[in-house]
Amino acid sequence: MQRSASSQMLGERSGDDKLLPPLRALGEHQGLLAIGLLALVLLTWELVTRLRLVDPLLLASPSAIAVAAWRVFFQTARSIGTSG
Repeated sequence: MQRSASSQMLGERSGDDKLLPPLRALGEHQGLLAIGLLALVLLTWELVTRLRLVDPLLLASPSAIAVAAWRVFFQTARSIGTSG
């Protein structure tokens, strides 16, 4: 009996499970995959803003946000601490 394409797409087991071991191996590295996906999103975001595909007033780059956060949390706190 032949299996239909829809039953194979639904993930029903067939006699030929050659693709399952690599997919199971991916599941063992979920943390690494999450970090890689985050890095890919940040890199794409940075490239889009650096190439001016989006106006910087609408979407600031991740590096610009990091610099602003550094100034707000560390340089401002230092100047407040030494002013009084």
